[in-house]
Amino acid sequence: MLRAAVPILCILTLCGCSYSYDVQARVSDGRLVFEANPQWGADCVRHVEVRSEENSAAVVWEQTIAFDDGCENKFPIAYGVLLRGHPHVYDSGGVPNMMVGTRAPSVAAKMLRAGVIFTVSTTTGATGYGCGRFRIGPDRQVENLGCS
Repeated sequence: MLRAAVPILCILTLCGCSYSYDVQARVSDGRLVFEANPQWGADCVRHVEVRSEENSAAVVWEQTIAFDDGCENKFPIAYGVLLRGHPHVYDSGGVPNMMVGTRAPSVAAKMLRAGVIFTVSTTTGATGYGCGRFRIGPDRQVENLGCS
């Protein structure tokens, strides 16, 4: 009986370590915002990155805050608005020695062009990962395309 329970317990333990969720883009009060379904437990946004699928997947906005700050950033997150909290600084965990003590990359928001497909990725807490793709039409309507 114990032998049969061990694999089940291992699977349940591994499933609880991380989670993924869809990120949707929409316009609210004239601003582009990103949101996630709260049923997935996606809160405490720590990292957000938006890339253009044009120009070799150039980053058009990126922010990362420290994991030890309070949960000050919750969905919806407005494009280009600074995340609250201290910037993330790399420690010795899994990065090359030359990066220890340096800040995580940050890219100021760039103008988004209509018709271009963008990918948004987020990290919530330490183990939640969100992803979405969207395009802004010529009428400024947002079309969500799912994550690939």
